[in-house]
Amino acid sequence: MRSADPLLLLTNVGIAEIFVLLILGGLLALMLTALVSCLRNPKLSSVHKLLWVTGIFLFPFLGSAIYLLVRPESREPGASRELPKS
Repeated sequence: MRSADPLLLLTNVGIAEIFVLLILGGLLALMLTALVSCLRNPKLSSVHKLLWVTGIFLFPFLGSAIYLLVRPESREPGASRELPKS
């Protein structure tokens, strides 16, 4: 049995498949951003984190979007992300 040529396999991918992969990749990035933000937020209690993570997994797009829109700030508004110089 002949092995399939990898370049020939790539030519069978249409624009619709690429579009779907881009949408799914964006959804995955949105979901991971929301999860990391939720889990690293010190202002959320463990129960709230559990509820948000459950919501993000049950409703990936909607849960992630809602969390990112209504999440509490994790830092002071004027705080810098840079480490203080010693």
